Amino acid sequence: MGRLGGLFSTANAKCIDDFVPRTVACIALDELHRTGVRSLTRAIAVDPTFRPAYQMRALALAKLKQYRQAIRDYDKAVELTPGGVYTTAYNGRGLVKLALGEYQSALVDLTKTIELGCGKGCDYSDYDNRAAVYQKLHDYAREISDRSLSIKSFLSGVVFAMNIDQFRQIYPEYDGVSDDVLCEKIRALFFPQMSYLDFSKQFLIEAKGLDDFILPELYVKRGDAYAKLNQIENANREYDRVSRAFQKWAGSYFTERNGKRIRNPE
Repeated sequence: MGRLGGLFSTANAKCIDDFVPRTVACIALDELHRTGVRSLTRAIAVDPTFRPAYQMRALALAKLKQYRQAIRDYDKAVELTPGGVYTTAYNGRGLVKLALGEYQSALVDLTKTIELGCGKGCDYSDYDNRAAVYQKLHDYAREISDRSLSIKSFLSGVVFAMNIDQFRQIYPEYDGVSDDVLCEKIRALFFPQMSYLDFSKQFLIEAKGLDDFILPELYVKRGDAYAKLNQIENANREYDRVSRAFQKWAGSYFTERNGKRIRNPE
């Protein structure tokens, strides 16, 4: 499940799940996951209290779209986790329930993940997953709140690769703030352990800029939520961030027509 068929494996990279019918590469990946299920079943037979095996088998079953069986294993993993202790089983079970359209139940699990602290700190995807549930429930205000937390979490990991020019393209709200003051604000927010001298050398001088597809997608999702609330000015503000700072990826989301930017269908 890890090296052979996991998220960052070569086999996974060759398979695009959205293609129907499934490609040869995806069929081969399915067989890897079935092999993983069989091996993990043997591990559970040896030790029925071995919690990681249930979680890994649940993940394999989910990839095979055997969602009910995956929930059964996530239930067992939760049962074997001491109370109040963080486990990714809540997140996994919530995503499976989301796939099944059981949105309220998915919301409970994904909220539990965040309440338990997401281990040592929530990843951007933890908030983004819950935002996807709020989107399905048409609770766009809460979706926007979680998209914002997701963006903040993601920025904390990538802002060091940005330079001042790119950051200003994303956030023109800071046009009236000098470079040194803005640099210090960002350092204090995301890298308080670093000295201003070290951070400013990277952010103001050495950084080449971030080429990434995740961050623009997060801004677009937040913009879409504003659009659903008919807050068009706020929606365009989010779309502008992508058009200015991530031109390479903007074409995936927008089309120019008669001088106007049109949001592509999802």
